[in-house]
Amino acid sequence: MNGKRLAPQSTIECENCGLLQGRSALAPGQSAHCAGCDTKLFREQPRGIQRALALTLAALVLLAVANLTDFMTFEFKGRSQDNRIITGVLELGRLGYVPLAALILFTSVVAPLLYLSGMLCVLASVHLGHSPAWLGPLFRRLELLKPWSMLEVYLLGILVAVIKLGQMASIELATAFWAYLGLIATATAASDCLDSRSVWERVRLSHPKHGP
Repeated sequence: MNGKRLAPQSTIECENCGLLQGRSALAPGQSAHCAGCDTKLFREQPRGIQRALALTLAALVLLAVANLTDFMTFEFKGRSQDNRIITGVLELGRLGYVPLAALILFTSVVAPLLYLSGMLCVLASVHLGHSPAWLGPLFRRLELLKPWSMLEVYLLGILVAVIKLGQMASIELATAFWAYLGLIATATAASDCLDSRSVWERVRLSHPKHGP
């Protein structure tokens, strides 16, 4: 491991080679690497839980703005129409593409809402020093849910549609679009500054049977 070594606090398994090794405390900003394959194991994030908590709360607010305000204004042959994220989902359902509409609704609205709300609950509990019995199972399920919150993929699809529709109509991006961009940025930043192992360590202090 790179950086200053202190007394081992726990063991950690390398996700690349599976080597089990002692985890040592590092100075803020330092990274630990696997002794076998040199894969980065974790990075000591100063106030990582507090920063992730603030960013997750901001992401939830932006998610609400993105879903409750207009996403874009579509104008064609003198007719103007305001659209929200849910508008496209409802239109797909009306046209008979119910499974596709349900998938888009889940990945763009339901999964992000469940994930961010759950993470806010977990991080707030850990930050306040509370570790109820359900905290570990909830955090484990949130890690399984995270891949379904495909905000970037949904935004990419929207941008492709905007470019194509922009060739035959006038499109004006509204508040929700910029909120969605901010949502992706804050959610990514929250994920980057949080070491999930620090959460599990606090959970194990109160509930030794719980763990990743």
